[in-house]
Amino acid sequence: MLSNRKGFRITSLKKDGMRLGRLALPVVCAALCMCNFATTSFNLGKLLLPGESMFTVSAGKTSSYTLDRQEDWVRDPNTGIGKLDTLYDTSTYFGPSAAIDYRLGVLSKYPFGKGVEIGFLIEYPVQMSRYRAPPLLQFDARLGLPMMDLGRMAYHHNMDIGWIVGGWVDNGWFAEYAAGIEIGKVIPYGNVRITRTPTDIFNDEEDVFEDEFLMHHNRRWNVRGCLGVSLQLPRWPIVPDFIVPEFAVLYPNALLKTPGISGHIGLRWQYGL
Repeated sequence: MLSNRKGFRITSLKKDGMRLGRLALPVVCAALCMCNFATTSFNLGKLLLPGESMFTVSAGKTSSYTLDRQEDWVRDPNTGIGKLDTLYDTSTYFGPSAAIDYRLGVLSKYPFGKGVEIGFLIEYPVQMSRYRAPPLLQFDARLGLPMMDLGRMAYHHNMDIGWIVGGWVDNGWFAEYAAGIEIGKVIPYGNVRITRTPTDIFNDEEDVFEDEFLMHHNRRWNVRGCLGVSLQLPRWPIVPDFIVPEFAVLYPNALLKTPGISGHIGLRWQYGL
Protein backbone atom coordinates (compact mmCIF):
# COMPACT_ATOMS: atom_id res chain seq x y z
CA MET A 1 0.00 0.00 0.00
CA LEU A 2 1.58 3.10 -1.13
CA SER A 3 1.21 6.80 -1.03
CA ASN A 4 -0.40 9.21 -3.42
CA ARG A 5 0.48 10.13 -6.98
CA LYS A 6 1.54 13.65 -6.01
CA GLY A 7 4.86 12.23 -4.88
CA PHE A 8 5.37 10.56 -8.24
CA ARG A 9 8.28 12.32 -9.92
CA ILE A 10 8.62 11.79 -13.65
CA THR A 11 11.27 14.42 -14.20
CA SER A 12 14.10 11.97 -13.66
CA LEU A 13 12.63 9.63 -16.26
CA LYS A 14 12.54 12.39 -18.83
CA LYS A 15 16.29 12.70 -18.54
CA ASP A 16 16.66 9.35 -20.22
CA GLY A 17 14.24 8.77 -23.12
CA MET A 18 15.36 5.22 -23.74
CA ARG A 19 14.86 4.29 -20.09
CA LEU A 20 11.38 5.82 -20.17
CA GLY A 21 10.53 3.65 -23.17
CA ARG A 22 11.60 0.50 -21.37
CA LEU A 23 9.53 1.48 -18.33
CA ALA A 24 6.35 2.42 -20.20
CA LEU A 25 4.44 -0.73 -19.23
CA PRO A 26 5.32 -0.62 -15.52
CA VAL A 27 4.28 3.04 -15.39
CA VAL A 28 0.89 2.08 -16.90
CA CYS A 29 0.57 -0.68 -14.27
CA ALA A 30 1.25 1.92 -11.59
CA ALA A 31 -1.99 3.64 -12.55
CA LEU A 32 -3.80 0.40 -11.68
CA CYS A 33 -2.01 -0.72 -8.54
CA MET A 34 -0.19 1.30 -5.90
CA CYS A 35 -0.90 -0.92 -2.87
CA ASN A 36 1.39 -3.86 -2.33
CA PHE A 37 -0.49 -6.46 -0.27
CA ALA A 38 -4.10 -7.55 0.26
CA THR A 39 -5.82 -7.45 3.66
CA THR A 40 -8.82 -9.63 2.67
CA SER A 41 -8.89 -13.34 1.83
CA PHE A 42 -12.20 -15.28 2.03
CA ASN A 43 -10.27 -18.45 1.20
CA LEU A 44 -12.28 -21.19 2.93
CA GLY A 45 -10.04 -24.08 1.97
CA LYS A 46 -12.91 -25.48 -0.12
CA LEU A 47 -12.75 -25.04 -3.89
CA LEU A 48 -15.48 -24.44 -6.42
CA LEU A 49 -16.39 -27.22 -8.83
CA PRO A 50 -15.53 -26.78 -12.52
CA GLY A 51 -17.99 -24.30 -14.02
CA GLU A 52 -19.00 -22.80 -10.68
CA SER A 53 -18.21 -19.15 -9.97
CA MET A 54 -18.33 -16.92 -6.91
CA PHE A 55 -18.63 -13.12 -6.76
CA THR A 56 -17.78 -11.36 -3.50
CA VAL A 57 -18.05 -7.76 -2.33
CA SER A 58 -16.66 -6.80 1.07
CA ALA A 59 -16.10 -3.78 3.27
CA GLY A 60 -14.40 -3.17 6.59
CA LYS A 61 -11.56 -1.39 8.31
CA THR A 62 -7.82 -1.92 8.38
CA SER A 63 -5.24 -0.59 10.82
CA SER A 64 -2.63 1.44 8.97
CA TYR A 65 0.11 3.90 9.78
CA THR A 66 1.65 7.25 9.09
CA LEU A 67 5.40 7.58 9.00
CA ASP A 68 6.86 10.55 10.89
CA ARG A 69 10.43 11.66 10.27
CA GLN A 70 12.54 13.81 12.58
CA GLU A 71 15.97 15.10 11.62
CA ASP A 72 18.58 16.42 14.07
CA TRP A 73 22.09 17.66 13.38
CA VAL A 74 24.46 15.96 15.83
CA ARG A 75 28.23 16.25 16.32
CA ASP A 76 30.45 13.29 17.16
CA PRO A 77 32.19 14.23 20.47
CA ASN A 78 35.32 12.27 19.51
CA THR A 79 35.90 13.53 15.98
CA GLY A 80 33.98 16.79 16.03
CA ILE A 81 32.39 15.82 12.71
CA GLY A 82 28.72 16.66 12.42
CA LYS A 83 26.11 14.51 10.73
CA LEU A 84 22.38 14.50 10.14
CA ASP A 85 20.62 11.99 12.38
CA THR A 86 17.22 10.85 11.10
CA LEU A 87 14.67 9.20 13.36
CA TYR A 88 11.44 7.53 12.23
CA ASP A 89 8.29 6.90 14.20
CA THR A 90 4.86 5.61 13.27
CA SER A 91 1.34 6.30 14.41
CA THR A 92 -1.46 3.82 13.79
CA TYR A 93 -5.01 4.59 12.71
CA PHE A 94 -7.97 2.70 11.24
CA GLY A 95 -9.04 3.38 7.66
CA PRO A 96 -11.80 2.00 5.43
CA SER A 97 -11.14 -0.88 3.06
CA ALA A 98 -13.28 -2.49 0.36
CA ALA A 99 -12.75 -5.31 -2.14
CA ILE A 100 -14.27 -7.15 -5.10
CA ASP A 101 -13.32 -10.80 -5.63
CA TYR A 102 -14.20 -13.17 -8.48
CA ARG A 103 -13.55 -16.94 -8.42
CA LEU A 104 -13.99 -19.66 -11.07
CA GLY A 105 -13.62 -23.44 -10.69
CA VAL A 106 -11.69 -24.87 -13.64
CA LEU A 107 -10.54 -28.43 -12.80
CA SER A 108 -11.88 -31.17 -10.55
CA LYS A 109 -9.00 -33.55 -9.79
CA TYR A 110 -5.74 -32.22 -11.21
CA PRO A 111 -2.99 -31.83 -10.03
CA PHE A 112 -3.41 -32.54 -6.30
CA GLY A 113 -6.57 -34.62 -6.21
CA LYS A 114 -9.08 -31.87 -5.42
CA GLY A 115 -9.17 -29.44 -8.31
CA VAL A 116 -8.02 -25.97 -9.32
CA GLU A 117 -9.72 -22.61 -8.85
CA ILE A 118 -8.59 -19.29 -10.35
CA GLY A 119 -9.60 -15.72 -9.62
CA PHE A 120 -8.71 -12.08 -9.19
CA LEU A 121 -9.07 -9.49 -6.44
CA ILE A 122 -9.41 -5.72 -6.56
CA GLU A 123 -8.96 -4.10 -3.15
CA TYR A 124 -8.88 -0.50 -2.01
CA PRO A 125 -7.06 -0.38 1.33
CA VAL A 126 -5.51 2.70 2.90
CA GLN A 127 -2.03 2.61 4.37
CA MET A 128 -0.89 6.18 4.90
CA SER A 129 -3.53 8.57 6.22
CA ARG A 130 -2.32 11.66 4.36
CA TYR A 131 -2.23 10.03 0.94
CA ARG A 132 -4.63 8.36 -1.45
CA ALA A 133 -3.85 5.24 -3.44
CA PRO A 134 -5.38 3.41 -6.42
CA PRO A 135 -6.59 -0.17 -5.87
CA LEU A 136 -4.55 -3.32 -5.51
CA LEU A 137 -4.90 -5.89 -8.30
CA GLN A 138 -3.94 -9.55 -7.85
CA PHE A 139 -4.42 -12.84 -9.72
CA ASP A 140 -4.12 -16.29 -8.19
CA ALA A 141 -4.70 -20.03 -8.52
CA ARG A 142 -5.81 -22.29 -5.67
CA LEU A 143 -4.68 -25.89 -5.82
CA GLY A 144 -6.90 -28.29 -3.91
CA LEU A 145 -5.39 -30.80 -1.50
CA PRO A 146 -7.10 -34.14 -0.73
CA MET A 147 -10.13 -33.66 1.52
CA MET A 148 -10.23 -35.44 4.87
CA ASP A 149 -13.42 -36.94 6.31
CA LEU A 150 -13.97 -36.09 9.99
CA GLY A 151 -17.15 -38.04 10.62
CA ARG A 152 -20.03 -35.69 9.91
CA MET A 153 -17.60 -32.93 9.04
CA ALA A 154 -15.29 -32.45 6.04
CA TYR A 155 -11.82 -30.90 6.26
CA HIS A 156 -11.01 -28.86 3.12
CA HIS A 157 -7.62 -27.31 2.43
CA ASN A 158 -5.66 -25.84 -0.46
CA MET A 159 -2.49 -24.04 -1.50
CA ASP A 160 -2.93 -20.61 -3.05
CA ILE A 161 -0.21 -19.04 -5.22
CA GLY A 162 -0.56 -15.66 -6.88
CA TRP A 163 0.76 -12.51 -8.50
CA ILE A 164 0.27 -8.89 -7.41
CA VAL A 165 0.55 -6.34 -10.22
CA GLY A 166 3.44 -4.06 -9.27
CA GLY A 167 3.73 -0.35 -9.93
CA TRP A 168 7.35 -0.51 -11.07
CA VAL A 169 9.73 -2.96 -12.76
CA ASP A 170 8.86 -5.80 -10.40
CA ASN A 171 5.72 -7.51 -9.11
CA GLY A 172 4.54 -9.15 -5.91
CA TRP A 173 4.24 -12.89 -5.31
CA PHE A 174 2.58 -14.83 -2.52
CA ALA A 175 1.89 -18.33 -1.22
CA GLU A 176 -0.95 -19.23 1.13
CA TYR A 177 -2.25 -22.27 2.96
CA ALA A 178 -5.96 -22.32 3.83
CA ALA A 179 -8.13 -24.82 5.68
CA GLY A 180 -11.78 -24.99 6.65
CA ILE A 181 -14.11 -27.46 8.37
CA GLU A 182 -17.53 -27.85 6.73
CA ILE A 183 -20.25 -28.30 9.36
CA GLY A 184 -23.56 -28.34 7.53
CA LYS A 185 -24.08 -24.81 6.15
CA VAL A 186 -21.26 -23.32 8.21
CA ILE A 187 -17.52 -23.34 7.37
CA PRO A 188 -15.12 -21.89 9.95
CA TYR A 189 -11.76 -21.36 8.27
CA GLY A 190 -8.27 -19.95 8.63
CA ASN A 191 -5.31 -19.26 6.37
CA VAL A 192 -1.76 -17.91 6.45
CA ARG A 193 -0.10 -16.01 3.60
CA ILE A 194 3.51 -14.96 2.98
CA THR A 195 3.98 -12.17 0.42
CA ARG A 196 7.02 -10.72 -1.29
CA THR A 197 5.62 -7.26 -2.00
CA PRO A 198 6.19 -5.21 -5.14
CA THR A 199 8.45 -2.17 -4.92
CA ASP A 200 7.01 0.77 -3.03
CA ILE A 201 7.39 3.43 -5.72
CA PHE A 202 6.27 6.16 -3.35
CA ASN A 203 8.33 6.92 -0.28
CA ASP A 204 7.95 9.39 2.56
CA GLU A 205 11.28 10.86 1.53
CA GLU A 206 10.58 13.11 -1.45
CA ASP A 207 14.06 12.82 -2.96
CA VAL A 208 14.20 9.01 -2.98
CA PHE A 209 12.52 8.62 -6.35
CA GLU A 210 14.70 11.18 -8.12
CA ASP A 211 18.04 10.30 -6.61
CA GLU A 212 17.96 6.65 -5.64
CA PHE A 213 14.91 4.77 -6.83
CA LEU A 214 16.23 3.80 -10.25
CA MET A 215 18.98 1.89 -8.46
CA HIS A 216 17.34 0.75 -5.21
CA HIS A 217 14.07 -1.13 -4.88
CA ASN A 218 11.94 -0.96 -1.77
CA ARG A 219 10.58 -4.52 -1.43
CA ARG A 220 9.49 -6.24 1.76
CA TRP A 221 8.07 -9.46 3.15
CA ASN A 222 4.52 -9.43 4.48
CA VAL A 223 2.81 -12.06 6.66
CA ARG A 224 -0.97 -12.25 7.01
CA GLY A 225 -3.16 -14.61 9.00
CA CYS A 226 -6.97 -14.74 8.62
CA LEU A 227 -9.80 -16.31 10.60
CA GLY A 228 -13.42 -16.26 9.51
CA VAL A 229 -16.65 -18.19 9.13
CA SER A 230 -18.81 -18.68 6.04
CA LEU A 231 -22.56 -18.77 6.75
CA GLN A 232 -24.92 -20.01 4.02
CA LEU A 233 -28.08 -17.91 3.64
CA PRO A 234 -31.45 -18.93 2.17
CA ARG A 235 -31.29 -19.18 -1.63
CA TRP A 236 -33.48 -16.21 -2.49
CA PRO A 237 -33.22 -14.11 -5.69
CA ILE A 238 -30.78 -11.16 -5.47
CA VAL A 239 -30.00 -11.90 -1.80
CA PRO A 240 -26.38 -13.08 -1.22
CA ASP A 241 -25.87 -16.83 -0.90
CA PHE A 242 -23.25 -16.46 1.83
CA ILE A 243 -22.19 -13.90 4.43
CA VAL A 244 -18.58 -14.12 5.66
CA PRO A 245 -17.18 -12.10 8.57
CA GLU A 246 -13.38 -12.21 8.57
CA PHE A 247 -10.60 -11.00 10.88
CA ALA A 248 -6.94 -10.67 9.85
CA VAL A 249 -3.63 -9.97 11.57
CA LEU A 250 -1.02 -8.25 9.38
CA TYR A 251 2.69 -7.64 9.68
CA PRO A 252 3.29 -5.50 6.59
CA ASN A 253 6.85 -4.29 7.16
CA ALA A 254 9.42 -3.14 9.68
CA LEU A 255 7.80 0.30 10.00
CA LEU A 256 5.03 -1.14 12.16
CA LYS A 257 6.01 -1.62 15.79
CA THR A 258 3.08 -3.96 16.36
CA PRO A 259 1.08 -6.15 13.93
CA GLY A 260 -1.83 -4.48 12.18
CA ILE A 261 -5.36 -5.85 12.22
CA SER A 262 -8.31 -5.71 9.85
CA GLY A 263 -11.92 -6.79 9.87
CA HIS A 264 -14.24 -7.24 6.89
CA ILE A 265 -17.66 -8.62 6.08
CA GLY A 266 -18.10 -10.26 2.66
CA LEU A 267 -21.33 -10.87 0.76
CA ARG A 268 -21.01 -13.72 -1.75
CA TRP A 269 -23.11 -14.84 -4.71
CA GLN A 270 -22.50 -18.32 -6.18
CA TYR A 271 -23.35 -19.22 -9.78
CA GLY A 272 -23.11 -22.36 -11.89
CA LEU A 273 -23.70 -25.95 -10.91
